[in-house]
Amino acid sequence: MPIGIFTHLGLLVGVPVDLILNESHNSSAYATEMPIEDGTVITDHIHLNPDIVVIDVEMSNVDFFGARGERARTALAAFRSQLKMRGIYQVMTHHHFYPSMALTNISADNEAPFGGRLLMMLEFTEINRTRLEISAAPESSVSNGANSGGVGSRDDVSKTASSTVNAGRQDAVQPEDVPQRAESWATQLTGVGE
Repeated sequence: MPIGIFTHLGLLVGVPVDLILNESHNSSAYATEMPIEDGTVITDHIHLNPDIVVIDVEMSNVDFFGARGERARTALAAFRSQLKMRGIYQVMTHHHFYPSMALTNISADNEAPFGGRLLMMLEFTEINRTRLEISAAPESSVSNGANSGGVGSRDDVSKTASSTVNAGRQDAVQPEDVPQRAESWATQLTGVGE
């Protein structure tokens, strides 16, 4: 995984910049707006939002020889290329290390009278990851109906999961099994509704 930021070196996603003006760290959470029952685990109803880090940089067009060059344009093109690659970065700032961040927003402004100079804002958003673990059951615990009495045996298969869950459950009645309803008294008198 590439390193996204070394702010103390002035290097962002592999692009050298002239000046890092600001770094902003945002950590937040979303709490449910619905009422919660007494005795409920409160932390189940507060969800952490991804961390967001915003870095403001300045890039001039003056090259090393004092002539007006293409440095700002080249830096912006490099940042846009990194955004389009949708890579994940380890972000190291002066104040915190973020192990899994994506470059999610780039904003660039040119202000007069400095022709070609860009003030850029780069936003990194945390990518939350989880690990999928698959475990294999030993063949002896998986039944093909041949063994009896062990785990996964036919005896286990014929048992219901829970009598409480199945309480009150009835099989559906087929339409041909439904008895015909008697005619209403109004139909019997008038003959209408048949």
